Amino acid sequence: MLEVCSTTLPQYVLPIIYEDPRYLPYIAQRIAKYQQRADLVAKYLGNVQGVIYVKPSGAFYASIVFDMNCINENFEVEISNPELKQLTERAYSGKRFDKKFCYSLLATTGICVVPLSGFNSTYEGFRMTLLEQDEAKFVWILEKIRDFIFAIHK
Repeated sequence: MLEVCSTTLPQYVLPIIYEDPRYLPYIAQRIAKYQQRADLVAKYLGNVQGVIYVKPSGAFYASIVFDMNCINENFEVEISNPELKQLTERAYSGKRFDKKFCYSLLATTGICVVPLSGFNSTYEGFRMTLLEQDEAKFVWILEKIRDFIFAIHK
């Protein structure tokens, strides 16, 4: 048997999932987890000079916008691997600041965030998920991002 399209099975099973008595408690638990992660982002990045953070409500991602009056757009970071350094510089050369920030963060910490310009935004900033299940690791990620932002202040 072949499916007509890739959504056939989900369309068939979704009513069964929605009617399951475990569904609403599961959704409530997920929303609470996203809220907890959003609160952690606020705790670690919300008061950082040069950062504008509006806490999401129910989303699984957070957006951080830079106040470019506080950020050194021409920052330099030490990338020890020459191939990675060349690849990183080529990836953001001539592009917007947020791409340089995201590629440099990835190259130096291994943390992947997405530039807001990738969402056709006029704001300089980045988006990150709130999906990390290990809270200690999530806090470590936030600390690394915060330290990176401190390092590129004017």
